[in-house]
Amino acid sequence: MKLILIRHGETDSNAHKLMMGQDDIPLNNIGRQQARDKKIKLSDIQFDALYSSDLSRTVETCQIIFDQRPILDQRFREVDFGNANGMQIEDFIAEVNSIPHALHIDRKMGETGESPREFHERIYRAIDSLSEKHRNQTVVIVTHAGVFRRVDAAVTNKTFAESFSYDLPNLTVQEFDIVEPLMPKIEQTLR
Repeated sequence: MKLILIRHGETDSNAHKLMMGQDDIPLNNIGRQQARDKKIKLSDIQFDALYSSDLSRTVETCQIIFDQRPILDQRFREVDFGNANGMQIEDFIAEVNSIPHALHIDRKMGETGESPREFHERIYRAIDSLSEKHRNQTVVIVTHAGVFRRVDAAVTNKTFAESFSYDLPNLTVQEFDIVEPLMPKIEQTLR
């Protein structure tokens, strides 16, 4: 399967560098303009299936770019940060970095959210099921930074830390060839 991931446009939480996870935060005016600009650049893209997280920021981005409603799939939501939603990203990172990595992997984020392991499993199972369903097809998913980083880590053999070593601006587009299941790579991507 050829997989094209597109990160949603900017929200006010992105602009203020706040954690938003699965909170349903809409695009702001900059995010809508980013999507309109990306529509021009992606006007000739050919695909067989169009998916999106069910959160409004991804759905709206998708509708602006492609002029159609995607197949909504909760599995492509951002990680659930639990009580950490609304925190400054810098503060959240400092808190996470204060915990030994081995303990962090199975610890619920923000005390009530998903653990990194649960998030990886959700994303990898979802991609694997799409790969089976859309074998030899091109699939577009409009999604979130966390999902983007998890897929990139599995496909390019990055560790957990390496998957955060680069900037991922809103409306980033990247193509991946999914040639093997991602679930078997979970331990490597959690290192």
